[in-house]
Amino acid sequence: MKNHILYFADPMCSWCWGFAPVIKILKQEYAQQFPLYLFLGGLGRDTRDALDVKSKRSIREHWEHVHTQTQQPFNFEFFEWDGFIYNTELACRAVVTARRIKTEQALDFLIHLHHAFYTRLKDITDTNILFEMAEEFGFNKTEFKTEFESSAVQQETETDFDATRKMGVTGYPTLYIGNMDQGYSVITAGYHSWEKIEGSIAEWVESASN
Repeated sequence: MKNHILYFADPMCSWCWGFAPVIKILKQEYAQQFPLYLFLGGLGRDTRDALDVKSKRSIREHWEHVHTQTQQPFNFEFFEWDGFIYNTELACRAVVTARRIKTEQALDFLIHLHHAFYTRLKDITDTNILFEMAEEFGFNKTEFKTEFESSAVQQETETDFDATRKMGVTGYPTLYIGNMDQGYSVITAGYHSWEKIEGSIAEWVESASN
């Protein structure tokens, strides 16, 4: 089986937004050699309570750290919102929907949602907003909504969550390289610059060829 890269991410993971420029370069540079497969993690999928003051403070610190390290933009007016439940299940399902409609655009749609949430203050826990974002991206809104609401997409989203657990992913972004027959190696578990990622891939290639 051909070697490939597995990318485990979440639409509402700030480090994944910080990682967006890196993963775009990786896809551009290695798409032919190592096809990229995207899996959605379901960050906070069991969350039912709205963010309180302590939670907002903690999340803001994460965003500030990501911004400082990656220079990706953030709109901190988000923390003026009241009653927001940080559950990413529906946003993950939207990316799975995009993947089913047009597989090669799934990663770009994930980044589209990152940008919408972190810089434009679009509430991507709201299905109506997700459908608007899909239409803005270029999908047919009616087709997207029908697919999103299908049992097939709901099951595929759960399959992604299960795969994330089975692979032992505990944070995002996470990248693996290898194949199902010979196993996978971790490229990164967490954010790293492109230079670091490229070096890790080169090390794996050298090791695999020996």
